[in-house]
Amino acid sequence: MIGIDLTGKRAIVTGAGQGLGKEIGLRLAEAGAIVYFADYDEEKSRRACQEGIEREGHCIPWKAIDVSSVSQMRELIWEVAGQGALDIMVNAAGIMYPDSLIDLDPEKLWRLEDVNINGTAYGTQYAMQEMMKQRSGRIVNIASIAGRHGCTTKPYYAMSKAAVINLTQSAALFGAKYGVNVNTVCPGIIHTAMWDQILDFMMRDTGKSREECWQEALGYTIPMGIEQEAIDIANAVLFLCSDMARYITAQSLNVDGGARMN
Repeated sequence: MIGIDLTGKRAIVTGAGQGLGKEIGLRLAEAGAIVYFADYDEEKSRRACQEGIEREGHCIPWKAIDVSSVSQMRELIWEVAGQGALDIMVNAAGIMYPDSLIDLDPEKLWRLEDVNINGTAYGTQYAMQEMMKQRSGRIVNIASIAGRHGCTTKPYYAMSKAAVINLTQSAALFGAKYGVNVNTVCPGIIHTAMWDQILDFMMRDTGKSREECWQEALGYTIPMGIEQEAIDIANAVLFLCSDMARYITAQSLNVDGGARMN
């Protein structure tokens, strides 16, 4: 049986304290990578790492970090790369405000852009600088199927994820001659804390119960009709970080049960 072995690879995952970022970090660690868990909440990073250690993974918690800070992202990447190499960079940190097109407060919009777009850009930029030197590396950015089309419940979140997809394509073109693969994973509907915000919005808008809104979202948008789990995204990231994906770059992989076709 062919397995994915990342033994000795050094990885950074942002947003790794919970949700998708946490599951991605744990999955990479299970495959043998040395994974640095970076999150805005340091305590969540520590708890996630402890879970990884209990699974016999090599997990290292990083101090609290705001991915929208150039200096903090630069310090993270420089210090990890200084340990020997930076082989994998996963930009999974993200936030979402489920406000309508005409209701979002400007300060929320600026924060959304700072985290989702700028944070991903800083992670991509500084990781690329290090990977160019060693002429190898994998960068995976986490976007969303919302970045593929317009969206009434979270239009500015969708805008930010469309920017992530476009940035990934540009970075992949740049990194190709240096042996650096850059791809995006676009999750579908996963019942994380972020989706609870969307359900709150749907409940206010429709007057329906939380469960009714959730089942409606599943039934209308996912042909497979089953709930997606964070491990589905983590497995896709694991594949893209492996040697089996050596010829895949500049791609945005939908992992969504068939909700979007590209």
